[in-house]
Amino acid sequence: MKTPSEPRARARTTAHARPTSKQPSRGSTRSSRTPKKAPKVHLPLVAAPEAKRTFGCAECGLCCTYLAIEIDGPTSVKRATELLWYLYHEHVSLYVNDENWMVQFESRCRFLTEDRRCGIYATRPHICREFSEQECEINTGDDGHTFYTVAAFMKYLKETRPRVHALVMKSYAPPDEPKRGLTAFERRQRDVFVRRAALMDSPPPRAASAPKRPKVAVTTSESV
Repeated sequence: MKTPSEPRARARTTAHARPTSKQPSRGSTRSSRTPKKAPKVHLPLVAAPEAKRTFGCAECGLCCTYLAIEIDGPTSVKRATELLWYLYHEHVSLYVNDENWMVQFESRCRFLTEDRRCGIYATRPHICREFSEQECEINTGDDGHTFYTVAAFMKYLKETRPRVHALVMKSYAPPDEPKRGLTAFERRQRDVFVRRAALMDSPPPRAASAPKRPKVAVTTSESV
């Protein structure tokens, strides 16, 4: 029985039909339509952030020369006189930052070496391990107040708590202090800030460049 050839002929005609403008022929490199170019977008150039320079622990060692313990602030006459009592002792100072008060005792750690390194670094206490030079008062700045004298503390008390100051002066007025020079801690602190300022003003060290690879002559089969 003879099968109809019309459907097969139609299939061949469809498969080998000449391409139209919408369908590029096989092997053609260009289409009849030119694609539209995307608009140019100018992006702003962002400078890479500079590496933050810090004053290293081995260059400072200040935090290993004193102790600081949190205390109550001068919110009453009794507490204000307790803070005065601290300042009546040698090598003791007060520190306040945002109503957070501390009493500081100038006492050098016995394991701090002469080159400002820790002699028991491998077995140092947890409080030393949690301390970071990235967050210390030398590298982050300090907006608090340190009181080394009774007069400085009483002036601050008069400005911030005048009522407490008036009551203290009425019954617990501190005596006049003799003239004093800088304590050992104050001299160390001044020396640290001077050395830190000199380091920050100096240009940062250049990063070591990678060594250049030697050139190797490449031979081809034609040159051999």
